[in-house]
Amino acid sequence: RLGPCPPRARTIILLLSCLFSTTARARLLTSPLLRSGRYAPSRSRARQQQPIIGRKRNIFKLFDRMRGGKRGERAEDKSAAEATAESTSNGMQGSGSSSSSSSSSSSSSSSSNTVTQLVQLMREVVRSTKPEVIASGSEDSKKILTPVVNKLKGLKASDIKLEDPVIPGGFPRRAVGYIPVWEQQDFEIGIFAFPPGACIPLHNHPGMCVISQVLYGSLCIRSFDLDTKTKKARTHGEVTATAPETRILFEADKNIHEFVAGPQGCAILDILTPPYEEAEGRGCTYYELEEKETEASGADSSWKKSVDETNESNKINQNEISLKPVKCPSWFTTYRLSSQLEKVDRDRLKE
Repeated sequence: RLGPCPPRARTIILLLSCLFSTTARARLLTSPLLRSGRYAPSRSRARQQQPIIGRKRNIFKLFDRMRGGKRGERAEDKSAAEATAESTSNGMQGSGSSSSSSSSSSSSSSSSNTVTQLVQLMREVVRSTKPEVIASGSEDSKKILTPVVNKLKGLKASDIKLEDPVIPGGFPRRAVGYIPVWEQQDFEIGIFAFPPGACIPLHNHPGMCVISQVLYGSLCIRSFDLDTKTKKARTHGEVTATAPETRILFEADKNIHEFVAGPQGCAILDILTPPYEEAEGRGCTYYELEEKETEASGADSSWKKSVDETNESNKINQNEISLKPVKCPSWFTTYRLSSQLEKVDRDRLKE
């Protein structure tokens, strides 16, 4: 009856309510005078004022909001609806001519995004050859992986609609982001995103083959071979990989490695076959370099050796390193990221 309550009047009423009992104050706050008009308190505003993170388990929701995950999902739904409407209109227009409709249907069925094609290629590979055979690193396994490697050749972040960089602002400096792409029993595909200088510590891939494609940025890779009998490791040195470079490791070749992102950060697409599985003996083990005194140069004991043999023995001694298994470092953490990355079209995958 009195209409909207002015701000000054509402303030005076709230101040006066403090002088009354709790019951009287509650009645005033719930009165129709305060609940009428645009000056009534909003429940949605009260919820917005609550902190986004209450516990550590909500950290994923924080990064989804920082990347605008909800807006991205609505955009995907909108694009899917537009695509459906467009296909429906094309079908209505092409109902008159059978030739045009058949050509459009064949072209639409043959076209699929890069991520879907990559998943289809890997499914064909593991269907024809066991993942354990692929991980052996034999010449046959390398030939089998040729179609996948050719598909990854020159692949960049923009080709699969991945943001560059995909790391949101405020992301922990030493953490690593992860975007799952595809998971099944025989292989797994995912994307690791690094802030500048972030690191994945030394770890192994027992009985596995890993194909890594640098999508943007650069990273330093330090890899080792571990002899299971002598427990000695041999280093392959440090290599800087830049986009769009492809790296492959097998169970006996560069199986233990460490990633350190460059000054601009980076993102890599990893294909693991078979994936990690603790129950099947493919658990991840972390390592650290064990301090070891270098052997003598051999100048006092190798006078009878030729110069070439001495240099070769010294080279081997320098490359032999001891690795000590350790627990996962406490500073190493991964968080799941949201992205506008291409989605796998399950309808186009061949069974």
